[in-house]
Amino acid sequence: KNHIINGGMDVWQRGTSFSFGAFNPKYTADRMWTFSAIATTITQDADGLKLTLNGTGGSEIAQVIETSTSKELAGKVVTIQALVKGTASLSPYLTLSYSTVVDENPINSFTVIGSSPAASITTGGFTLLTYSATIPSDAKTIKVQVYSGSGVDTNYMIIKNLQLEEGLVATPFEQRPYGLELSLCQRYFQTSYTNGSLIGTAVADNTNEVRGWGDGGGAISGAGARFQTTMRPMPTVVVYDRAGNVNKISTVNGGGTTTDNVGINVTRVNIDGISARAFGGTVYETVFHYTASAEL
Repeated sequence: KNHIINGGMDVWQRGTSFSFGAFNPKYTADRMWTFSAIATTITQDADGLKLTLNGTGGSEIAQVIETSTSKELAGKVVTIQALVKGTASLSPYLTLSYSTVVDENPINSFTVIGSSPAASITTGGFTLLTYSATIPSDAKTIKVQVYSGSGVDTNYMIIKNLQLEEGLVATPFEQRPYGLELSLCQRYFQTSYTNGSLIGTAVADNTNEVRGWGDGGGAISGAGARFQTTMRPMPTVVVYDRAGNVNKISTVNGGGTTTDNVGINVTRVNIDGISARAFGGTVYETVFHYTASAEL
């Protein structure tokens, strides 16, 4: 029933801590998008997603829902809800918007349908925010936002159980199994890095890296992998070697010595997988990490 993906804020494939400046849009927890007029920090918290203001003003998280789902809700009454707690001086609220553009980018203009009343919160128990409205019949893309309200440096809010459902009443949050939630997220973004690892850095845990062959004679080496879930459309892929160098791979010779920063000669990508090849060198194994993004 919940048309929000990762509403429980459980999946964090890109990492668990993000700090960024004003007007610098970024995905943080899976499917959660942040864009703000002030610097903001997003971190994984035991209770949910923690948004901290790094200046005076307000910030938000948002999720944009693709057209294949949004069109099913067009013309219907829906309810959005979230649990929020944090600094008492903040007054968070929900906003529901739509666009008539197919799979609209979240940074572009959306028409506001309406917002919930600003709520009073504390650092103790969670406060339930809800808002109900009718989605216009010509809606192609729906956007759900959780705003912090205006605050000052170090003010924070923690968000969990974000839900969008049909009907006029907010019903109990749908807690899907973690494996299912991860699979839903991986249609939009996935990576070979261990869940929560900082992407693009040298990591000690190479359990999930992509590994492939080399002929040992210097002609060709390569590696490939099927994606863990078929991507939504053709993804944008970035390859990293073991040291975190972008669009490079690592090779291993017969003595087990790793060479990083090796140029890629051929990369092939489709919605189901990726392969990368390099030519030259005495190579017995090729290894790399990747990210694949099919976000709106």
